Amino acid sequence: LTRSTLDGAMYKFVLNVLKAVLGVVLIVVLLGYLKVPTAPLITVLGAGGAAIALALKDSLSNFASGVLILANAPFKVGDFVDLNGQSGTVLEIGLMETKLRTVDNRHIVIPNNTVTNGIVVNFSSETNRRLDLDFTIAYEDDAELAISLIRGIIAEKGDRILREPAEPFVMVTG
Repeated sequence: LTRSTLDGAMYKFVLNVLKAVLGVVLIVVLLGYLKVPTAPLITVLGAGGAAIALALKDSLSNFASGVLILANAPFKVGDFVDLNGQSGTVLEIGLMETKLRTVDNRHIVIPNNTVTNGIVVNFSSETNRRLDLDFTIAYEDDAELAISLIRGIIAEKGDRILREPAEPFVMVTG
């Protein structure tokens, strides 16, 4: 695991799960070696596991979602994202929740099942993005004059405006 490209949280998770599973297997094997009947023990472990799973279904849902987020990596720490309408920089991706810092310096904690069941927009995944700016003018103002003024600013700042992925354009939408 140390040579893998797993995220730190995923690495700890895999290590802890392996320790727990191997510990249970070791106990069952040792009891079987000592001629202790293991069928009732396995039945009790299964029933106890089912009861715990039912009691913690929301937490387990967050946990499973955290594993999916870490495995699929739709975003990473430091990315600027929008998760179900909450925008900010990813501070931490945990197994139960994801933590964001907004542009106005608020910290938001979002349960991971909310993240995996919603829309994820990663603004940091591409180096270039189109920026749409909406301007409002009054009905009695001259729309053509407004368009020509905006086009003049675009022409004036032409060296600072990217032509890829698309040429800049100005239009009236309503």
